Amino acid sequence: MRETKEELQKQIAEKQIPAPAPVVITNPTSSLASLTDGFEFHGYGRAGLLINQNGDKGSAFGVQDEGFAQKYRLGNEADTYAELELVKKFDVNGAKGSIHYMFSTKSGSGDEYKTWTSGSSTKPGSENDLFKTRQFYVDITPNDGVTYWAGKRYYGREDIHINDYYIKNYSGTGAGVQNIKLGSGTADVALVANDPSNHPEYTLHTKYTTGPWAF
Repeated sequence: MRETKEELQKQIAEKQIPAPAPVVITNPTSSLASLTDGFEFHGYGRAGLLINQNGDKGSAFGVQDEGFAQKYRLGNEADTYAELELVKKFDVNGAKGSIHYMFSTKSGSGDEYKTWTSGSSTKPGSENDLFKTRQFYVDITPNDGVTYWAGKRYYGREDIHINDYYIKNYSGTGAGVQNIKLGSGTADVALVANDPSNHPEYTLHTKYTTGPWAF
């Protein structure tokens, strides 16, 4: 004989039979959001194919003048290159910080894309171009607005983009302080090391900015 709802409730009350525990269903969307909170993804990529008048593989043309050897870029690059960066932002008692990791990948091999860390004792920075760590650093900005950073990063780069020529490039591994309030402007100070040859080079880089002027 089928028990009615009222009889079942009465038996539970008399025998103190524990009621079934409620089933809690979590929201998978909110869990995923908490895992990805503060993450950013940035990227750059290019791919090119050069063919000469005979239908064979072509080569890029460049500018050769008193040691200045650079190629023009648009439609004149036969390689495949990409940079991918992950950023994780965080907050420590009101101080805003972030962790940056960028790697690059390039078709072929060689040492034209230095990474400022030795690939071997005879050819610093010459590890295979298929995968390279380009940036890996941490920065944090307390409430006073001054930014402190340490690690391996692009730094102080200014280039003529059409021919990929860098007028200034202090990229490397080091540490620095940026946005120091000084008079009517701000100052940046950094000590950076790189390895363009068999021996590392160390650069003390300073910059003072006031209004539209930078020194």
